[in-house]
Amino acid sequence: MMSGPARRRVQIETDGPEFTQDLGRALGRALRAGDSVLLDGPLGAGKTCLTRGLAEGLGLEPRQVSSPTFVIVNRYEQPGPGVARIDATPMSHVDAYRLGGAEDLETLGWDRVADGSSVVVIEWASRLAAAAPQDPTATARVTLEPTADDRRRLVIDVPAHWLDRRNAEALARLMDGERCRLCGRALPAGGGLGPFCGERCRDADLGGWLTGRYVVPGQSGGSDPDAP
Repeated sequence: MMSGPARRRVQIETDGPEFTQDLGRALGRALRAGDSVLLDGPLGAGKTCLTRGLAEGLGLEPRQVSSPTFVIVNRYEQPGPGVARIDATPMSHVDAYRLGGAEDLETLGWDRVADGSSVVVIEWASRLAAAAPQDPTATARVTLEPTADDRRRLVIDVPAHWLDRRNAEALARLMDGERCRLCGRALPAGGGLGPFCGERCRDADLGGWLTGRYVVPGQSGGSDPDAP
């Protein structure tokens, strides 16, 4: 783990690509140009899926994100639906799978990639070792590990001060380990859904009250709680 200023770290189990992208979206909303996100995990762990969520959180069109393995670096600037270009933060997406170290970065024009004008996301970051961004105040690290079928274990490590940033409410909830009242999933997105991870769980909870599956302890149907 990176040392230096205070950091926050959380481990989360996901149950599918949609949830992994949700986590990326929560982190992406808190990012600013000049920040870096270092991703590590084996093939198929969900690194690119998480990156799509990061792009969406930055106000970008997530469908433009693809693995840059063969071109090494992609820069995304196309805003998402309903987002003005001025409100979207550019993202530079680097795949270090075929890189050997700092000398390879120089051939990519790394100075232009890391010029502070975009958020830099690096897949296979550990392959770059010390050549990867190291500023502990502006760098997050996420490791992804497949566990079973579509399930993934993510460890998210971020600078603590990011949680005080504007638009970081979803990230703060995520790092605090808040869980959906119904299914127990982490709450990465907020969105006015209260203690639920999404519309499905919110509606299922409402259905429980409407159908009488839930009752308030200490009360029986039809009785007046104030009666003697």
